[in-house]
Amino acid sequence: MEPTPDISRYSYLWTTEAADWALLNVDPDVGDRPRYLITNTKDKSALIIENDATSQAVKDEMRRKGCRVIETVPSPDAHR
Repeated sequence: MEPTPDISRYSYLWTTEAADWALLNVDPDVGDRPRYLITNTKDKSALIIENDATSQAVKDEMRRKGCRVIETVPSPDAHR
């Protein structure tokens, strides 16, 4: 069994900067498990975590902490 990845460096995603980040559901109708892209809805960027286990652990923690799950990226006017 693989050790649990240390995701503490990403805690800002569900704490101090949670309002700016969301999980974008990129395959809403495919498979049993949703596929998410970590997305900054304020500046329209994505956070790519190259290690698959770490990426999945961060996404799982974002879900546990109640971070938003979105189907589309909000328009730029949504933050005004």
